[in-house]
This record gives sequence, C-alpha cells and structure tokens, in this order.
Amino acid sequence: MNKIWSYIITNKTISLLNLVLILAPLLPYSYSFSPILSEKTTPWITNFIFDQIPHSIAYITLIILTISFQLIRNIFWKKAILILSMIIGFIFFIDGAFTIGFPIQDYLPGIGNLLILAFFPLTTSVFIVTLIFDSPPSDNHYNTLQLMPTYDTIKKGIPNTIAIPHELELFCNWLDQNGYPISGCFELRADDGETMRYWLGMEGHSDRFGIFGAGSDGSLYAFWMDDEGQQKIVHLGSEGGQLYILADNFIDFLRLLAIGYDEIGFADLSKTVEEWNISQGLPPNDGINSIFQKWVKTTFKTTIPIKGNEIVSINDTSFNDWINTNQSN
Repeated sequence: MNKIWSYIITNKTISLLNLVLILAPLLPYSYSFSPILSEKTTPWITNFIFDQIPHSIAYITLIILTISFQLIRNIFWKKAILILSMIIGFIFFIDGAFTIGFPIQDYLPGIGNLLILAFFPLTTSVFIVTLIFDSPPSDNHYNTLQLMPTYDTIKKGIPNTIAIPHELELFCNWLDQNGYPISGCFELRADDGETMRYWLGMEGHSDRFGIFGAGSDGSLYAFWMDDEGQQKIVHLGSEGGQLYILADNFIDFLRLLAIGYDEIGFADLSKTVEEWNISQGLPPNDGINSIFQKWVKTTFKTTIPIKGNEIVSINDTSFNDWINTNQSN
C-alpha cells in the first residue's frame, strides 16, 4: 500500500489519468431533462462506453495501453504505446466535444462526458514529459561535452556555499573519456543555478543545494547542506516525492551509483540490483556497467556493495522532514 501511495504522489499526472479512466465509465455521460417525464428527477443515461461494442473495445484497449506504458521500461515501446493512447484519446475527445457542442434534444452532458474530454490532454502531457526526460542524450549533448569539460559546466551551476569534492571532478573526467551510459539511468547534468528555487517554491534555501545529476524522469541528485552545516548527497523526485539522503560523502555515492539500479530513488534498495530488475521485468544485469564499477573500485580503492541499503539509511526521513518543514513555513 505504501508503494502504491508513493507512486501516486510521485506521478501526479499519470495518477490523474488513472483516476479519470476509472471514473469515466462509472459517472453519468448525460442526463435526461425532458418535460415529458412525470418525475422531476434527471435520471442517468447509460454511459456511452457501455452503449456500443466498438466503444467498449476502444475503452478497454485504452486501459490496457495506459497500464502497459507504466509497467514497460523500454523507452521505444513506452513512446509507441503513448502515441497509440493519444490517438484513441483524441477520438474520444472529438466524440465528447461533439456531444457538448451539439447536444441531443432533452439531454444534458454529464460529468462522464467531461472526463472523456480529459483523456487526450492528459495522455499528451504524459507523452511530452516522457519525450523530454526519457530520451537519450542527443549528438549535440556529446558535442557540448567535447567543447567544454563536463566538470566546468556543472561547477558553474553550483553556488559558492557548496563545497565541491574533488571526486566529482574525477567522475566528470571519466564521463568525458568514456561517455554514456554511466550506471542505470543516471546522467551528470549542469544546473543554471535557478532550479532549486523553482523546485522549492520559496526563497532563501536554494544556496544550500548544488545539483550535479538527474534521472530519466527528471529527478535530481544534489549536494545539500543541513542545519548543522554537514554536506550530504540527496535525491529529489521530479514531482516532489522520493526525498532521500543517499550518502554522507561523494565516494559512497559513487559506490551506490555503481551498483546499477535503474533509478536509485525508486528502487527497492533492500534488494540486489538483479533481484530488483527481475521484479520489474528487466534483464538481471540491466543498468550494470562493469567498466564504471572497475573505475570506482580502482580509483578510490573501495568496494561496490551488494545492496543499496548498505549505504542508504532507508528509515532516515530527516531530509524529507526538512523539506516539508521549510516549504510549510
């Protein structure tokens, strides 16, 4: 139940789409208000989804597609499914708009009709977010790295209040030499210095963060200075959830990253990466980069843990509590 609630909080737009899919066939599509009726009630008119077999087939297909794109990790198939969902959603959108624009005599459009109109824009929004955050780096991305070292671009976006560890520079240099993928879906990402101010929705605390990376969904990896002046590495979910302290120092973060979880902030860190991948329907070794693992072990004379919870304290909610306290003040 906690995992389901966490998913809803983190994926607000998708969760809204799921809710619309559930409510649309349950709520009245239209009401009768004919004066011929002896009663002064407005009885439900059967939802159009159950009115005709083609409508029912299309709606069931839309439900299957919506569930599928949330379960599938392959970016190509996820986008293909979303495009097909958008086409079906657009058909429903036209049908619903026509009903509202040219209502049948003695019938008033109901809530179900309005929900039908929401399919297409919601699916389109999800597709745009997927297109932005799930797409692999373009050629221009690599050209930029060749023109300016990754470390220099990242350093520019980190405020002077944050101490940048030397290990980050070594990490950036490794990427410049080896390219993507690094490990899982993680990418080094430079910040313009304004992201945290917009993410937090308030002034006065953004200088306590230094962003250096991101996940495929837009989740952020950053340095964070706590109230005691201690610097940690944290994860911030793209939609406000998954607020975790990942490591106390950058070497431990690299050890955690090297394990190979696809998305550290969403994975079950009590499982090995192989166990997690299998539970998600992925190949056991998906996301693992043996070259990166070897570099971490040899460069820092350390080991790669078997499970993420060997580094991350799963029950530590101090960062989550800090965010919630400061956003509410």
